[in-house]
Amino acid sequence: MTLVEMTCWLALALGAFLGSVIGVLLGLGWWTLGTTATGVVVGYLSGIGIALLAERRQQRAWQKETRRDQAEGGSGITEYDEDTVLTDYIWFNYTHLMSRAELFGHKASAGGDQELSAIYEQEFGQENWRQMVEAYSKGPEAFRRRVRDRLLVDHASLIEITRCPSCQRIVKTPVARQCLWCGFDWHGTD
Repeated sequence: MTLVEMTCWLALALGAFLGSVIGVLLGLGWWTLGTTATGVVVGYLSGIGIALLAERRQQRAWQKETRRDQAEGGSGITEYDEDTVLTDYIWFNYTHLMSRAELFGHKASAGGDQELSAIYEQEFGQENWRQMVEAYSKGPEAFRRRVRDRLLVDHASLIEITRCPSCQRIVKTPVARQCLWCGFDWHGTD
């Protein structure tokens, strides 16, 4: 469920609830259904408005980053790096295949929180934790690539890497049907 859908459903439920409460408080009896319906419509429209504002804010942030990149002499478009994109794809879509130690080790080591590290060390065992910290000591990107490589070997049958039929670049998710790199759209084709 996307942020837009979630926001719409939340506003819809809130609108229905508020419409019912107002109807009951005013003692409208059968008119409560009318106020509930009005609340649903108002809630739904509010949800759409909130979602559109959030989407617009995100778009402005992206545009600002693109302009800053262009001002610094860049093209404004992030360069495609297969290794980095594949790593991001695995970490975005297949965290459910990672071990608890990998997930928590990444969080604890990234934050540098000594208290959290001690808790994880106790939970995963001193030797396992030491191996995790050692793997992470080469840097967060090396750690992410190591986990990615392990997942690609251990879970090869479960991982589907979806590529754009036009430019052959990796797309965002296994079910994506539009390329964020070249803009090609293959919705409705199977």
